[in-house]
Amino acid sequence: MSSRSADSEVDRILGAAREAGAASRDRHRRSDRHRRRRTSLVAISLNLTPMIDVVFLLLLFFLAASRFSPNEGMLEARLPARAAGASMEIPRTPIRVRFLAPPNQPDQCSVTIERFDETPIPMSELANALKKTQQQPGFDADTPVHLMADNDVRWDHVVNAYNAA
Repeated sequence: MSSRSADSEVDRILGAAREAGAASRDRHRRSDRHRRRRTSLVAISLNLTPMIDVVFLLLLFFLAASRFSPNEGMLEARLPARAAGASMEIPRTPIRVRFLAPPNQPDQCSVTIERFDETPIPMSELANALKKTQQQPGFDADTPVHLMADNDVRWDHVVNAYNAA
């Protein structure tokens, strides 16, 4: 063989090898792209199961650790035992007896029992009027009697009314 033909043969073989190498490189590049696409799809997806488990455990923890308060409208009250304290008495309405002296007659005195019959009565009828008042509902022998006298009334009238009450 001539040297030229040998060189051309070598060039032809080298060219064929280059083309074959380029073709295989192209195939590898294409397959790498496909591989990357396939693997990238798998890498993007997330596994949410552990996150859901953690959220569920946190929910259970806060439910177990929290205190549920009673309704706002309910207040706790500790009442004493039935026989523990003395009962409170309802305040009684007092009977008020007012003494008025007429301006011209200092020895005379008119008496008015307030809250009932406001008409003046003579001093001699005071004891009977107080007994009638005590018989009315809401009044008894323990009902207080307040004696209120003007400055012009003599003290003996007030003392007699005190004895009658």
